Amino acid sequence: MANVSYVNGFSPVETFDGTKYNGKVKPYIVGTGDNTALFIGDLVNCAGGVAVVTIQSDLKGFALPICAQSAATTTTAAGVIVGFEPDRDNLGLMYRVASTQRVVYVCDDPMMILEAQEDGAATPIPLTSGSYNINIIVAAGNTITGQSGMQLDSSTAATTATFPIRLIRPVPVVNNNNAGSLAYTKWRCMINNGAFKTGILGV
Repeated sequence: MANVSYVNGFSPVETFDGTKYNGKVKPYIVGTGDNTALFIGDLVNCAGGVAVVTIQSDLKGFALPICAQSAATTTTAAGVIVGFEPDRDNLGLMYRVASTQRVVYVCDDPMMILEAQEDGAATPIPLTSGSYNINIIVAAGNTITGQSGMQLDSSTAATTATFPIRLIRPVPVVNNNNAGSLAYTKWRCMINNGAFKTGILGV
């Protein structure tokens, strides 16, 4: 049975030791000079330096590390966005609008296992590549749901140590094909080459 495409970026599920994800996050900031909209499920990089929160926020006046959306090419992700400080002028806003300051909550545990969908646009990922590394596809997120447009780039699975994501296995649920080589398979994965860990070769 074919998989259903549901693009929502990356979602933390558990740590490498099997402990379930408990919602732990750290606050980061994105400034007005960043003209890329950000969504829940986006991977982000450390953009360098810190900046003071100037918008209305419980963290106003505090300096936070700056983050930016990870690129589709080889990158060093710090973690995944799981939420935003509410915009007090628009409480229904589910994403970070481009060129606005926003406090971003990031799961940046380098040992966190994530779930993400592969695009399957060229050749879907076979099970034999289940311990390879892989690049990501970056696309615009959904401004209604606030969900990311990121996916795993199925055509890039390789042993390359600098690739940002390490594949682990297909997600073990009944509505996800576990036979491999089918488009839109959901995979368990983790950051391989990131801001807080050095990448290793896939096997």
